[in-house]
Amino acid sequence: MRRAVAILSVLLSGDLAAQKSVMLQLRPRVGDTVWMRLDQQTELSSRRPDMKNAPPVLSTSTVTYSRAVVESGVVSATTIVAITDSVFVTSADQIAKGIAPLNQRQMQGQRMRLQIAPDGSLRLPSDSASAPKATRSPSLIPATFPLKPVAVGDKWMREAPLPAGTSQLGASVVGWVQATFRLDSLTRNGELAWVSIGGKLTADPSGSHMDGVATVDDGTVDGYMVLDRARGWLTESRFTIVAHSTLKQPFGVASQPVRFEIRLIQSLRTLR
Repeated sequence: MRRAVAILSVLLSGDLAAQKSVMLQLRPRVGDTVWMRLDQQTELSSRRPDMKNAPPVLSTSTVTYSRAVVESGVVSATTIVAITDSVFVTSADQIAKGIAPLNQRQMQGQRMRLQIAPDGSLRLPSDSASAPKATRSPSLIPATFPLKPVAVGDKWMREAPLPAGTSQLGASVVGWVQATFRLDSLTRNGELAWVSIGGKLTADPSGSHMDGVATVDDGTVDGYMVLDRARGWLTESRFTIVAHSTLKQPFGVASQPVRFEIRLIQSLRTLR
């Protein structure tokens, strides 16, 4: 009898957690240090119309260990110092193998001060002397979470340009991402929130007039993330992005546009 009552209590508490509306926010506690592991695998394949055989798929894997030291916080944002402790790069491509040690040395030990808003948007501090003026105002990562409470099953949408300078091709890719987020479940009395993401990549109308720049034709994005609401931080996330893009040669270069596919799988896990 006692066991049946205990099971019923657990089920009821889960139902109550699922029914209530909660705020989803990134608001880490001042003084905390969050240790993280980021795994990223990138596959690049391309085909030019004037080539009979497609070139091989280039694959690169990166494992990054980092930490975020929470310095201060106000209502509008939390300031953290992101420190890259170690980076490990592996690739089957001979050129990538050659430059991997240099990339690892350049990334290891990097420190960057960032401001995280409760909605998940990320930007450099306005008084950051090391930041170029062009990058001080816009968000490095657009908003993710809604500004009002949501219940299990609720959905919200976000649309934003692809973050500049984040392509694995060494240059930015012009395009837009349209994503739908859904609060799938709440666990531990609402402490953990599971959010799924699905969406598509679309072309930027201005991209058709750009030469020498990779532009998105179409693509998809899907994944999930787990938010620790008590700690105000993501404990786990995984995303898969598939983008079909076109690189038009610069003006004056007699060559066909290069069409390629990028497959990016990225997973983040909090270690402590």
